[in-house]
Amino acid sequence: MSGGKGGSSSTEIPEWLKDPLLRNITRAEAIQSQEFTPYRGPEVAAFSPMQVQAMQNVGGAAEAFGMAPMGYGAQQATAGINQPETFAGGITGYSSMPLYTQQQQATAATPEGQRNLAIRKELYSPEVVSANLQRFKAHAAAMSEAERGSTSAENNQSTALINAGLDAGE
Repeated sequence: MSGGKGGSSSTEIPEWLKDPLLRNITRAEAIQSQEFTPYRGPEVAAFSPMQVQAMQNVGGAAEAFGMAPMGYGAQQATAGINQPETFAGGITGYSSMPLYTQQQQATAATPEGQRNLAIRKELYSPEVVSANLQRFKAHAAAMSEAERGSTSAENNQSTALINAGLDAGE
C-alpha cells in the first residue's frame, strides 16, 4: 500500500498572465456576442471554358460513333447545372448563399421563425451586449481584487515566517 502526506495543493495564475487573460476573455465575450455571419463567397469552382469544351468534344465523339443521340454532346456538358456566379476578382463558382437566403426568408414567414428572430434581435442588441460586457468586467475586477487580497495575505504570512526563521524548507 502506498502512502503520502495529506494536504491540499493550489495552482495560482502568475500576475504577469492575469491581465492578458482578462483581455482575451473580454475579447472572446465581444466576439461571442456578434451575430452569425454566413460565408457569401464561392464554395465550388465552376468549370473552366477548357473543361466545358473537353466535355463537349467527348459528347461529340460519342455522337459520331452512334453512342449518343444527336445534339447530346453540346448539351450534356452543362445539363442541369446552374449558371456560375462571378465573384470579386473574376472568380467564377457556385455559392450556397442564395439557398441560405431563401431558407431564412421561408423561416421568417412562419410564426416560430418570427419568434426566433425576435429573440435573436434581443440577444444581439447593443444594450444587452454592453450590459453583459459590463457585468463580466465587474465580476473580473472583483475576482482580481479578491485574489490580490489573498495573495498579499499569503505573502505577509510567508514574510513573517521567514523573519521568524521558520522557513518552509527547514
